[in-house]
Amino acid sequence: MSKTIYDIAMDNAKALGKLQGAVMWTIRYGDLSDNDWKYLSRIYCEVASDEEYSMSDVTWIREEAVRRGVDIG
Repeated sequence: MSKTIYDIAMDNAKALGKLQGAVMWTIRYGDLSDNDWKYLSRIYCEVASDEEYSMSDVTWIREEAVRRGVDIG
């Protein structure tokens, strides 16, 4: 793999991590309606479901969805 492609991949991974962090903060602490919360939570779980480091977040989201009575799929 060329250095340029490697650098692009690493930059993209770093940007995705920042985005996931911002989305998780918004899910936990943002002033969201149930519909907005459901939408962001569903997307987060789809993106992070295979990532071991974010499994605790996914677990929390699923528990919170049950508490709220929101079906995130």
